[in-house]
Formats: sequence, structure tokens, C-alpha cells
Amino acid sequence: MLKPIRVLITDNNAEFAQLLKLRLELYKQIKVIGIATSGMKALKMLEQCDVDVLLLDIVMPGMDGLVLLKKIRSIGKRPTTIIISALGSDDIVKKALALGANHYFHKPVDCSQLIATIQNTGQDNLSLIKTDIEDC
Repeated sequence: MLKPIRVLITDNNAEFAQLLKLRLELYKQIKVIGIATSGMKALKMLEQCDVDVLLLDIVMPGMDGLVLLKKIRSIGKRPTTIIISALGSDDIVKKALALGANHYFHKPVDCSQLIATIQNTGQDNLSLIKTDIEDC
């Protein structure tokens, strides 16, 4: 059995993050290792934990998602980073991708597309438990 894909959710909206966690955990091979509601908390978790996929919002208190992307480079960890944000101007998307984000989704995110993207991080054998996933 393959090890689960370890996901860290970083979003200042705790309710959205919890809903996203519940949706992701419907899949057997996804393990949400934590929820960070600020960039600083996410950075600490990234330093302490092995993370395969980072789900990251742009707008957060203290350290926003773009600053966090810069900091991630400096600690030498490179999780697959998927931005999930209500912000979607071309400039912000280009900047996020230039800083190392792998994908950019606009809120509300289509969970089936998000799951497919997570599956493509190298382990494409996730077992679907539930098939009627709606938007998050």
C-alpha cells in the first residue's frame, strides 16, 4: 500500500478550511496533516512536518501567501503548491506561479478538479469513497 499524500491546508477562513478538510478526507489516500490559518503558522508546520501538497490562500493575516511562497524556497522544502484564492487578477496569478506555485484555483473551488490535481502529484491511485462531491 502506498503512503498517503500529506496535505497542509492554509487559509485564514477556518470554516472553509475545515470544509475542505472534510471533503479531502473522503479519499482514502489523502491525509490532511493540519490546517494553518496564517502564513506564519503554515511556515512553522512546513519546517516541522513532511508535506506533499500545500493548499494555500493568498490573503492571510501577517504573512500572505505570496510571502510564504518566497519563504518556502528559503527553507528548501518544495511541496506541490496549489493556490486556492478569491483573488484572480492576471498579475497575482503570474506572480504566484513565478514564486513556485504549481496550480491556481479560484474560489469557490471545484473539489473534483482539486482532487484530480492532488492525484497528479505523483500518486495517482487514490481510491474514491464517495462520488457525489460538490463544489467547496
